[in-house]
Amino acid sequence: MDQFQTDDLLTNCYDPAAPGKKVVIDRQRRVIQFYYCHQPRSGMGIGFEELREIRFDQLHSARDFLCGNHRGLWLRILLRLGTPISGPALASLFVSTDSGRVRIFQDWVGFAEMREQLHQISAGNHHRAPLSEDPRMIPVFVVLLLAITGGIIWLLL
Repeated sequence: MDQFQTDDLLTNCYDPAAPGKKVVIDRQRRVIQFYYCHQPRSGMGIGFEELREIRFDQLHSARDFLCGNHRGLWLRILLRLGTPISGPALASLFVSTDSGRVRIFQDWVGFAEMREQLHQISAGNHHRAPLSEDPRMIPVFVVLLLAITGGIIWLLL
């Protein structure tokens, strides 16, 4: 029996500031539709597709950012050091698919239910998200950048 079988087979989540941006989970067809919020991984990866429909098994991961399971203590401290953007404004869910990625913000209408269902769907899939979307890549990139910069400075001295 399908774990999402309910009376209401559709779950909607949309951006109140841009009503065209929305995510719809259709449990009967077992698809997720992204309207104006799916960023393709192919090509330049700039801009959003008008509509991207994926099957449940094409969902790689759904990761919290500054909400839910993501504690983000150090990031919250850095954001308080004078940046104009606050932590609550960045609270979101990063969704990775076979063909791209989506970011759903906490202030979207229907976020809590959408977040819960996307976590359930992605937990049943055994895909690995691309290495470029692994949150541990940022510290690795920073360390490599510092090492290269330090090496260049050492050579110049």
